[in-house]
Amino acid sequence: MQRILATCCDITVADGGSIYIVLPGIDPEHNSRMLSFLYSQSETLGSIYEKFTIPVNKNSISGYVACTKKKLNIIDCYNIGEDAEYKFFKDFDKANNYETRSMMIVPMINHIGDIIGVVQLVNKKRMKNVKLDSKEKMDECVILFDAKSERLLESLTSQAAIGLENTMLYKELKDIFDSFIRSICSCCRKQRPCNCRSFKKSFFIMRGNSTGD
Repeated sequence: MQRILATCCDITVADGGSIYIVLPGIDPEHNSRMLSFLYSQSETLGSIYEKFTIPVNKNSISGYVACTKKKLNIIDCYNIGEDAEYKFFKDFDKANNYETRSMMIVPMINHIGDIIGVVQLVNKKRMKNVKLDSKEKMDECVILFDAKSERLLESLTSQAAIGLENTMLYKELKDIFDSFIRSICSCCRKQRPCNCRSFKKSFFIMRGNSTGD
């Protein structure tokens, strides 16, 4: 997923980007599903992001995309129309002396049409390898994400969705198998402990682990 994000930024010449995933279940405080920050990168800021969650609703930009399953391509985050259902929150920019202008956000949708995450890119640049560390560079370099960038990001996001879904499926299956083994070993331990140890060792060898200790 980190490589996919890096590729998204590279081919669209974005200064940075983030991937959010939709958490399972409903958050009781917000009465909605939640988006969790997963990966990020920024050529200008580096890796200074902290993990956080936001509700899947129409208040925030990423929440809006996750809620509606519709992409957004914003020319200037500081000049979003008053009729827009979503808002741009400036806290991150203020805390890091940064200015998010152009932004493109695309939903990650799985094979049955469920939203599983969001890819967000910020500040498309006229040229690569430029750090946006001054207002002058912002004015000179930052441009709108064009139609070609949209198509490229949508294509890569579909691959990211497949990768994320496979990762989630693998973890789910692993958890099921681990639970199954614990149950079997619990039953074996009550009868013949030596058989339980032998069974565990065989299982871990099958999983590619050298020991069951």
